[in-house]
Amino acid sequence: MAHREKGGGGSKLKILDFGGGMGLQYLDLITKVPSAEKLVEYTILDNEKLINTTCGCMKQFKNLSFVTELNAIKGDTDIVHMGSSLQYVEKWQELLVELNKRFKPKYFVFSDLLAGDIPTFVSAQVYFGKKCPHLFINITQFKEFLSELGMSLIFISKFIATILNQDKILPNFALPEAYRLDRSSNLVFKRNA
Repeated sequence: MAHREKGGGGSKLKILDFGGGMGLQYLDLITKVPSAEKLVEYTILDNEKLINTTCGCMKQFKNLSFVTELNAIKGDTDIVHMGSSLQYVEKWQELLVELNKRFKPKYFVFSDLLAGDIPTFVSAQVYFGKKCPHLFINITQFKEFLSELGMSLIFISKFIATILNQDKILPNFALPEAYRLDRSSNLVFKRNA
């Protein structure tokens, strides 16, 4: 593939983790797939304040980088991952169009996405006493939108959050029943050939 960097006996898989925080998903990846540390070029895009508080020990990983702007990322990307982040983006369709156009990913991976058989709506999430907009997406609308970007759904599952060894459902009981989700979703889309 022309968009993969050649070197060291093969090409590196390029992953963009949008809203990837301090790199916990990267650590999980290289723990479960040890060869990934050498074979994956992993870029985390997040806000400057969060990146500045990232542990200095993360700098030891030469194929892990942190950026605060899309313009800092050069070339195409094989996988765009968005974990628990799209629900905070007001203009999510515009963002996905830009990511698709700019990076031409082979896969879009969404984990812990607040999507289901509900209307699309925005609610207020209370987080440490502050309220912030929180997007819930109709899953049919979401799949249709990704289809318009040339992507097909190849995997879907429920996101299972376990806290203190207990399976937790989403605490959204204050919403009208038609707007409630029991769990968020994991979805993988692949670019059409």
